[in-house]
Amino acid sequence: MFKVSFFVDDKNLGEAFKRLTGVALNIEHAFVPNVEGRKNGKLRVSASDSTELLVNEMKKRKLTELTAGPAREIMVAMGMSPTSYSHILNQAVERGAMTKHKKPKGHAKVYRLMGSK
Repeated sequence: MFKVSFFVDDKNLGEAFKRLTGVALNIEHAFVPNVEGRKNGKLRVSASDSTELLVNEMKKRKLTELTAGPAREIMVAMGMSPTSYSHILNQAVERGAMTKHKKPKGHAKVYRLMGSK
């Protein structure tokens, strides 16, 4: 009998478990928050670190608020998928790092860092 450990991206975890069903005994899983890797030369980070990285990047760029366009640009610069910006922004709101406001004109949302006016 052998013990095998491997890292799987969260989107592929279900498929990995399906493939192991009936073959592996005592399947266990654990979330590893700080696993980093590279894909196509870009840094990849786990979901739990992405909110913190976004807030740090905003502070580094001296930004107090974001809309969709700049948020997408920051995500790409950090090596993340450009389509993940709304998920990360909503996650930041849920964790209390940002607040969400409606723009005075139109339907766009503005995300502000907590502690800034």
